[in-house]
This record gives sequence, C-alpha cells and structure tokens, in this order.
Amino acid sequence: MQFIHRTLTYVIVAIMLFLYFKSKKFNLNHNQRTGIQALVFLVFVQFALGVFTLLYGVPLWLGEGNHFSEHDLILNNNKPIHQSQS
Repeated sequence: MQFIHRTLTYVIVAIMLFLYFKSKKFNLNHNQRTGIQALVFLVFVQFALGVFTLLYGVPLWLGEGNHFSEHDLILNNNKPIHQSQS
C-alpha cells in the first residue's frame, strides 16, 4: 500500500509540474496565475510533509501538519478552474 501511495505522489507532483509549465504559455489573469501557483505550492508542501513524516517516524505534529495541508489542498484545488469561468 505504501508503494502505491508513494507512486501516486510522484505522479501527482509530475502532473502539477507539467500543468504549471504548460500554464505559463497561456495569457492568464492575476487571479488565475495566483491560483495555479498556490496549487503547486500546496502540492509541494504536502509532498515535503509526507517525506518528513516518514523520515522522522511519523511524529504527531508532522502527521497533523500533513493532514492539515491535505485538507487545505483539497479545499483550494478548484480555485483556478472557478476563476477561469468568471
């Protein structure tokens, strides 16, 4: 199960990098650009927290930080899409 989780993480990070560099080719307004940058930032925060949580043997504060950033990522993932429609 951990292999699947880790592989899925690498795939998501790769997709986010692809989308970030692909979005630079488009003429986006400030809100759309900020939304995409925030999404990429949150994915990398989630990735880093997940790595450090494993490296330090799952301490409570890192585990909670990992879950908090995951919730923040889930809540903010539609911001660039919503802003493109307005």
